Amino acid sequence: MANKKITELTALGATPDLADILPMVDDPSGSPITKKVTVANLVAAAPSDLTERVRAVMEVPNDTVAYPDIHSLATAGVKVSGMVLPDGASAGAINFKVNVPDELNGTPAASIKVYFLTLAAGSSNNVRITVSTGAWADTENSDQALTAETEVTVAVPNTIESIFVLDQDMTTDPTAGDIIYGTISRDPTDGVDDFAGDIMIVDVFLEIERTVV
Repeated sequence: MANKKITELTALGATPDLADILPMVDDPSGSPITKKVTVANLVAAAPSDLTERVRAVMEVPNDTVAYPDIHSLATAGVKVSGMVLPDGASAGAINFKVNVPDELNGTPAASIKVYFLTLAAGSSNNVRITVSTGAWADTENSDQALTAETEVTVAVPNTIESIFVLDQDMTTDPTAGDIIYGTISRDPTDGVDDFAGDIMIVDVFLEIERTVV
């Protein structure tokens, strides 16, 4: 047939078969040469899974001892904003909410990642944090009890202003379009939580491990 540019070829107009052939340029940054590749080999070269993160919105619930705060990092010369879960005689909590991406395929494993900063020096102490979540779809009644996940104990070394990441797997995996409500709570009166200092929640993410299809 007569020579044609690729842009002049007739569109397939359907899903290609795995045995179909595509043109490709091999080694474009070295000794480029045009070769052919099957759809099957091209798909095999793609990543099989990916990790997606969606930032949550943090909020202060009513009648809580947590509050928005600004903490100055003297050496770095920057200020960090967040919400404080203090040490003291009563429990503190913050709320968060996050939307699950609409294009999510299936119900892959998900976790809530909580980043917090110590506002005092510890002495190889522990901080005890509980994450509770609930997920609802369109038209569902969201006035339901949240599911409390297993309490997580984080060892805090004798260093002020250290960043820690709490990774809490969700018992129920979310589905596309869900909105997730949650709370992050700390009870300093718990015998395991012996860190004599405040902590600041600086960020919360929904992390989704999903397969590329």
